[in-house]
Formats: sequence, structure tokens, C-alpha cells
Amino acid sequence: HLGNVVMSYSILVADDESGVRLFIRDVLVTAGYDVTLVSDGADAIKESLQKHFDLLIIDINMPVTNGEVALDTIHQSNPELPIIVISGCYSIENQIHVRNSGASILMHKPVSASAVLEEVKCILGVPS
Repeated sequence: HLGNVVMSYSILVADDESGVRLFIRDVLVTAGYDVTLVSDGADAIKESLQKHFDLLIIDINMPVTNGEVALDTIHQSNPELPIIVISGCYSIENQIHVRNSGASILMHKPVSASAVLEEVKCILGVPS
């Protein structure tokens, strides 16, 4: 059963918009993933240092510590961690920064459940 296969994967989701966090959590938990939610970059850094994660899904524009700083810090401490950036920012500068910070993919908000699941499965190597 697919649920048992993905249960061992732990995903950290960092987004300041509660609706986005809860949507992504619901999609991933329904698919069998273990999900931890945080609402700002500082908490994303803290969680990533305290627990092993198989994937980080992070927004760029967040309070306390923005996503770019969090992305850089997390990537420096764990360069093997796959990262999906989900953001409403479309600037070329953001896209270049995201790519240079080790992110696997940049997804633009709004995102669909199927697109999130497809990218997560692809990055983690989980069969569809």
C-alpha cells in the first residue's frame, strides 16, 4: 500500500499563510507523509536543526526571518535536503536566488494538490 511506503518520509512545511500551510498539510498527510508545520523562517531553521526531514517546502515572503535567509541557512547546514519553494513572488531575482540556494523547484502560488503531490513524489523518488 502506497501509504505505508511514504510514511517514513518527513516533510517540513514553512509558510506564513495558514490556509496554504493547512492545505499542503492535508494533501501530504492524506498521502501518508509525516508533516511538520511552521509559520516563519526562524521556526523553519529551528525545526530543521532539531529534527531530520526528507524534504523542505518553504515560502519566500515570511515574517521574523524571511524565506530567502531561512533557505540559505538550512541549505548550508543540510546541503543534501531537497527543497521546494512555493511562492507568490515571480521576480527574476527571487528565481535566481532560489536556484542558487539549492532548491529543487520553484512553484508559483496558487498550487494544486496534484501538482504538490507530483513534485513531492518526484523529488523523494516515490512511485506514482
